[in-house]
Amino acid sequence: MGKLTLLLLALLVWLQYSLWFGKNGLHDYTRVNDDVTAQQAD
Repeated sequence: MGKLTLLLLALLVWLQYSLWFGKNGLHDYTRVNDDVTAQQAD
């Protein structure tokens, strides 16, 4: 049971890393959102 828990935890960490720091993650989302807001203001 310990190996399964460790595997699932590693999978969760990898998915969270992809979400926060990976390509098309939250950083890119906020940058694109700011660009769209700036263009709509013009």
